[in-house]
Amino acid sequence: MLRKWGLAGIAALMAAAAVLAACSAKKSPEELLRRAAEKARDIRSYTFAGSLQMEGMIPLLGGDAGRFTVPANQPFQLEIAWNGAHRADPMLTEADLDIRITGGMEIAFSLPVVMNRDKIWIQVPDVPFLPFPREAVGRFLEIDQRRLAEEQDAPLAPQDLGALKQLRPELVGVFFNHLDEKTYFSVLSKKEAVLPAQADVRDVVRMRIDKEQLRPLMETLVRQIAPEAIDLLAREEYRGMHGLDASVLEEMKRDLEEYAETELEQDLGRIERLPDPFTIIADVGMNREGHVTWLDITVDAGFLDATDRPGRFRLRTKNEFAGINAEPQFRYGEPGDALTVEELMELFAGRGTM
Repeated sequence: MLRKWGLAGIAALMAAAAVLAACSAKKSPEELLRRAAEKARDIRSYTFAGSLQMEGMIPLLGGDAGRFTVPANQPFQLEIAWNGAHRADPMLTEADLDIRITGGMEIAFSLPVVMNRDKIWIQVPDVPFLPFPREAVGRFLEIDQRRLAEEQDAPLAPQDLGALKQLRPELVGVFFNHLDEKTYFSVLSKKEAVLPAQADVRDVVRMRIDKEQLRPLMETLVRQIAPEAIDLLAREEYRGMHGLDASVLEEMKRDLEEYAETELEQDLGRIERLPDPFTIIADVGMNREGHVTWLDITVDAGFLDATDRPGRFRLRTKNEFAGINAEPQFRYGEPGDALTVEELMELFAGRGTM
C-alpha cells in the first residue's frame, strides 16, 4: 500500500513539475507577439491611459532657406496625457486629452474626444490662439466621417472591426517571416522594462532599431514586407473592410516596386547621412492571459533640415490598458446637443470673423 501510494505521489509530483516547467518556459518574442495578436481577436472593451513627451531642436521652421527661419537650435516641447475607454460593439471610444506645448510661448488646454463608427465629436476648447465664438466653447463639434469621406471621395475608416482583428495576427506573421528575430527582438524581465508598480504585465518583448540596422530594415520593408501586406489587403474579406478595390491595390504594389527600383537607394543614402543618434525602442508588455496591457515607445533621432543643418528629435509615449472585456464606464457618451460644422461656421460669420 505504501509503495503504491509512494509511486503515485512521485508520478503526481513529476506531472506537476512538467506542467510548471511548461508554464514557466521562456517563450520567444515571436511566440509572445503572435499570441498577443491572436488574443486581440477576443477583445470587446478596455480602458486606457497614457502620455506622450516630444522635444527637440528646430533648425528650420519653414519656407525657403534664409527667408522664413527661426534661430538654429530653437527648442520645442509637446506633452500630451490621456485617459479613456473603448467598446467594440456598438463601437464607442472616448478620451480626455490634456495638451501642453512650449517653445517661445506656453499653450495648455484640454480636449475631450468621442468617436463611434460614423462620427467624431470634439469639445471646442477655450484657447487664446484659436478664437472660437464664446457660444461654441465647451460644446461638442460633430464631424460626420461618412459624409466627409463621400465629399472627398476617400475611403471611410474601417467599419468591419472584426475583420481588422483577424488581419492583425497575419500581419505579425508577415513581419516575422522576413525579420531576423535575434537582430531586432528580445524578451525582457519586468525589472529591465522599468514597469510601473501597478502594471498587469508578465511578459515583455522589446524591439530595438539602431542606425546600422536602418538600411537592411528599410530594404526588407519595401521589397518584402510591404508587398506581402498589400497581398493580404487584396483578399476579399480585408479589401471590403478598407473600401478598396483590386485595381487600387495593384497600383499600390506597382508604385512600391517602382520606388524600390528608382528611389529607394537614394533615400537609403540620405538615411546613412543622418547625424547621430538614432534609436527606436518599443517595449510591449502582456499579462498572464496574453493581452497587451503596456506599450512604451522611445525615439531618439538626429535629422537634417532642407539646408542640411542638423537637429535632434526625442519622443516617448506610454500606454496602459486595463479592464479588458469588462463593462466600460463612459463619461460623455454620444453628445446629443452638438454643433455641426455648418453651425460653427455660422457663428464665426455672425461675429464677422470669417
